[in-house]
Amino acid sequence: MEDLEELYIVEPTSKSEMKKRVAKAVFLSSRVDLSTFKSLRYIDLGARTHSSSILWFKSHYPKFSEDFQITAFEADPSYSREYEELYDIDFHNLAVWTKNETLSFGGKMGRVRSGATCKNKCKEEGSYTVRAINFSEYLLRNVDPSDFVVIKMDIEGAEYNVIPHMLDNGVFNLIDEIFLEGHTMKLSKLEEVRKRKYEDIINMLKTIRSLGVWAHEWF
Repeated sequence: MEDLEELYIVEPTSKSEMKKRVAKAVFLSSRVDLSTFKSLRYIDLGARTHSSSILWFKSHYPKFSEDFQITAFEADPSYSREYEELYDIDFHNLAVWTKNETLSFGGKMGRVRSGATCKNKCKEEGSYTVRAINFSEYLLRNVDPSDFVVIKMDIEGAEYNVIPHMLDNGVFNLIDEIFLEGHTMKLSKLEEVRKRKYEDIINMLKTIRSLGVWAHEWF
């Protein structure tokens, strides 16, 4: 953990600054022998298009190879067709959440909300329903402690629900490395995170790091 890049105190103000921060990340795969693990897993939460992050990891993540099993979750069904011909990716048109239930999805940036908080506003914004998965439960059922697991999380504000739920369920012992895109009103303009501060994101990353997981910011 001593080799990990330091976390920032000040929120980035430009895309160029965000890219510079990502470039400073010290990847865990460059520090360990991947051959000692039972299997190699890359799980993309909020995958969107193949080129938005999966292709980046294929091209830039140290020691990334065909041995990695790639799983992608994306709530927006408009991206599903693209993955139909990508046979090396296990794609799920599901929202990452804390329960196995139906959520409202859509509007600005494609965020998920519980049906109880949506109602007529969803109709006005062009939202619709999607199936959601209890991600902590998914990890417990599908990941072995002997696996090498890398996760990228970009779930449009739902991280403030999902990360605490993962902590409460003790599933971070199944994760080796995580790239977290945290959302604030300043960075994303999402109404749901209007009270969230950059400090909240950094505190989540610090908590995850305290559990021995290599945790980085993602933008």
